[in-house]
Amino acid sequence: MAKKGIIKIRTCPECGQKQLGIVTEDGKFLPLYPGMYVEILEEERTHKKETYTTSTSTLKAWLPEELKKNKVLRIRYGVIIKEGEDIVDASSYRKAFIKKLQGLVEKESFPDLAVVLDKYFHSPHLAAGNSAEITLNLIRDIDEIRKPIELMERWLNSRSEESFSALLEPFSKNELTDKTPPDEELIKELSSLTLEDFFESLKGGEA
Repeated sequence: MAKKGIIKIRTCPECGQKQLGIVTEDGKFLPLYPGMYVEILEEERTHKKETYTTSTSTLKAWLPEELKKNKVLRIRYGVIIKEGEDIVDASSYRKAFIKKLQGLVEKESFPDLAVVLDKYFHSPHLAAGNSAEITLNLIRDIDEIRKPIELMERWLNSRSEESFSALLEPFSKNELTDKTPPDEELIKELSSLTLEDFFESLKGGEA
């Protein structure tokens, strides 16, 4: 059966030499050797990033008001929920965050997703499975992705200054200087995110 995957260079665990191969959809590394037959199915592929098509009038963005004043924090913590719903506890935030992450995963096809996961977390094997499985595996296996949920849950449960300060890292309250965007603009900002935008926000850099 034909195997599909992305080309990657790794260090051979046996000899320590650099090795060229293909990481398959199930995360296995298949080394390439001179004389092997390789078929290129397409020379160039463009992948259009999709955005939510639901009318923004039926949606609203949620995150603590102070966090709306920093774009990196908006991208990191912001979630979109239906009008009439609200984030009232840790459980409801977790559900909304998982939905957000799954939506970002679904914007990527397999090769793109594996490349992005390799770039940020050296974990291309986590691109295997359907979008729901991938999302749960990312949260389970990658601390940086799980951390926003845990920090927000801690704050929602305690509402303490200490837990709020932890949400801001690496920023401080004095650095929350952006003008709070209107809700419709915030929805558009969150709806147009890519997975790389989200991963960049986890690193704390400019989004």
